[in-house]
Amino acid sequence: MSTTTSTQAAPAAPPAPPPPAPPAPSAQPLLAALGQSLVPHLGALSPAPGERSWLRLPAPEPEWGMWLLAWGPGSSTGWHDHGLSAGAFAVLTGELTEYAVTRRRPDSGLVATAAGDSGAACDVPLPPDGPRVRRLGPAELRPFGRDHVHDVRNETAAIAYSLHVYAPDLPLMHRYRLDEERGLLVHTATERGGEDW
Repeated sequence: MSTTTSTQAAPAAPPAPPPPAPPAPSAQPLLAALGQSLVPHLGALSPAPGERSWLRLPAPEPEWGMWLLAWGPGSSTGWHDHGLSAGAFAVLTGELTEYAVTRRRPDSGLVATAAGDSGAACDVPLPPDGPRVRRLGPAELRPFGRDHVHDVRNETAAIAYSLHVYAPDLPLMHRYRLDEERGLLVHTATERGGEDW
């Protein structure tokens, strides 16, 4: 009688799980690093109290616009939207205060584009409790959509610096005047890139 022996390899151990992914970077260290890379440009921008100055920077994408802004104490953008562009801004140094509303169609309550559905500017109703107020310090990021209308101010006694990015690049902005009695931001002007800035 003959016997055969067979040897089977032991089953392979399951593969080791991959190491845990490192945490996603937060905006603060990225903005701090970016702010440091912009330090050489800051000296070129020193606005007087009540004034702002800006410098257009190369954007990471060709269809984007990127700007470095310097804010003198007491300066303000005034109420405006960004046309059909969305964007974000980040405070690099100092503190800025944003007063903001979301544009809505008065008849439906639905969010409309900042330039209105037809592309024409129109008045913006204020919410019953007034504009939202947000204070932003160094390395704080504020993204916004096309439905965003705001007034950004430096309400401090020191110069502030911020970085702004728009997509698509900013072709126009609508300006507004606050009419608290009527509860409206009243459209006053349309500014165009290449002509007004």
